Amino acid sequence: MSLKIAEMLDEYLALKRVEDNKKRKSGVISPSSLGQCYRRQYWTRSGEPETNPIDAQTLRVFEAGKKVHDVIQAMFPPECCEVEVNIGDDVYGHADIVLEDEVLDIKSVGVFQFKKFTKMTQEQFEEEKLDYAIQVCTYAYALGKKKARMVLVCKDTWEIHEGFEFDLKYWESRVKSELDVLRGYWDIDELPDAKPRLYNGKECEYCSFHNKCKDVEGGF
Repeated sequence: MSLKIAEMLDEYLALKRVEDNKKRKSGVISPSSLGQCYRRQYWTRSGEPETNPIDAQTLRVFEAGKKVHDVIQAMFPPECCEVEVNIGDDVYGHADIVLEDEVLDIKSVGVFQFKKFTKMTQEQFEEEKLDYAIQVCTYAYALGKKKARMVLVCKDTWEIHEGFEFDLKYWESRVKSELDVLRGYWDIDELPDAKPRLYNGKECEYCSFHNKCKDVEGGF
């Protein structure tokens, strides 16, 4: 009987995701989730079981993205990569690449997204990809850096775009505001409203808690 490589891969990635989730610190805010719906972030922080876990195809895409990270990070000294980031005792994550005065965040995207993003102005990108912007700026803020930069890599062609830079003089207040809102809900143990903030209002379609949220809201 021939091996079913596709099935083996999907099983491997599913188990890997389970193990990665087990390693995640409980009760902390992850910078990679900032910019998302506040309810979604609240449930992620509390370790709520996902009702709509990431599908097999998306896990494959994520794994391919990790390989892009590995190659880019291999060009820098190890101490500059995957730098631990803490803000107080409730924000924890790892910055992709940390240099003397800036933090770089690597995002691998498909060819369609890459072409779309490279045609955007700084303001358009910040509006559409708030989650990307606030994540890398949180790392820079936590590490006391003046700048943050997005490194977009096209997975299909390995073209690279580094045109989006973020000045912490402006973004520091955005980061603090985001954290204040999240901490406010957490401190009083109140579930935030269901309000998508990403993907032009279509965030719910991609949320790991879509069905649970739908039940809470009585359907939507």
